[in-house]
Amino acid sequence: MADFLTLDVYRDTIRETPARRRSIRAALADRPAGLRAYSINYANTGTFDLVPRHYGTCLLLAWDSEQAAHDAWLGRLGTAVGAGDYRMDAEVTRARTEHGDDDWHGWDPPTRAPPR
Repeated sequence: MADFLTLDVYRDTIRETPARRRSIRAALADRPAGLRAYSINYANTGTFDLVPRHYGTCLLLAWDSEQAAHDAWLGRLGTAVGAGDYRMDAEVTRARTEHGDDDWHGWDPPTRAPPR
């Protein structure tokens, strides 16, 4: 099953940034249907600037489906926050296979080598 993601970057002025962040937090407090998880990047590292600035916000949302994201952005979330100056929609797919000679499951790279 694929995870549907939306990434919005808001390039507000220094004066508008705190209000935007408050509206994002308030909109996400009333969790939209189908929202799995979210991340609000306050450091503005989601933009294309060489030197990060202290304004702007990046909002990453993980959804149950594309339809859930669409409904939320057309509903209260979109009204409260609005689309970003840059927007990307994406699907991230995961796969897992298990078979006799599979030595990756259970491997913890920082502490030990893969089982042999």
